[in-house]
Amino acid sequence: MIDRAALPGSWLHAHERDAGHEIVFVPAEEELPPSRGRRQLVLAEDGSGRESGPGATDRPEAHEIRWELTEDDQLILRDREGREAWRARVLAANADRLVLDKRSLR
Repeated sequence: MIDRAALPGSWLHAHERDAGHEIVFVPAEEELPPSRGRRQLVLAEDGSGRESGPGATDRPEAHEIRWELTEDDQLILRDREGREAWRARVLAANADRLVLDKRSLR
């Protein structure tokens, strides 16, 4: 079972560290090679947050979200209206990385 307390923070998708079915996020302050755009998750302890990433014109687009971690380790992001934006199973979460299962992404 994943400890919910490990999720709050600012996370950047380190696509160069993805392997097989793993999507790897690292703390935003970690230095990563240049990239055309990286998805970022900012998860606050109170369940609020922000998701951002490259938009249709490669410019960053950000969206306010609410997030939750279910009993079966599903990270669910919801938009302002409460609709589910996406979900994925958390495989690992600690101070150095947040790993999601690409196979469970919807």
